[in-house]
Amino acid sequence: MIEKLRMKQRLILETALKLMFGGYYEDATVDSVSSYLQLESEKVKQHYVTDEDLRMSAMKYAAFIWVDQVKADLEKQETKKCKLYALIRHYISGSQSHPQSLSLYVDIWKKIRSLETEDRELLSSELSEIYRYYVSFFQEAMRDIYDNESEYDMEQLAWIMVVVSDGFHIQSLVQTQQLNFDRITQTFSKMLTS
Repeated sequence: MIEKLRMKQRLILETALKLMFGGYYEDATVDSVSSYLQLESEKVKQHYVTDEDLRMSAMKYAAFIWVDQVKADLEKQETKKCKLYALIRHYISGSQSHPQSLSLYVDIWKKIRSLETEDRELLSSELSEIYRYYVSFFQEAMRDIYDNESEYDMEQLAWIMVVVSDGFHIQSLVQTQQLNFDRITQTFSKMLTS
């Protein structure tokens, strides 16, 4: 996905993320991004017609960047055990490296609750697409680590990891100093290798 984006699209999406990370999900609009980049709003609308299209495209872009970073880290690992540990560590401690991303997801969850049925379903579907991307990447990585020879239901395991990841993101806001991400990662790694 990232490779297919033109430089202007990347700049627009990165600006939208910057505005969202600096404030709230709804701070990224076609007009605010246009103003920040000193572009005519029609130039942004050539790629992202509505504010919601722009915001969700930026969120998907961020997801693709994160997955690419995790893939690069996994490629550096020399053993299957190290790959597994790195994979779990990224999912468990994502809030350490991207603390503002949780706030955006919370904003989206709140917005979904406030929308009328049709709009709610559309935004839920967009958000679900991002979660399915995280799930499919986790499955793919686990299949590589286990050489497709695992007794685990990889899809269920991936969904559990994504939900657990959200839980740790939330908990890290409440107990910033009390969470030991290394111990948590070790525990999950042991569970998956025993």
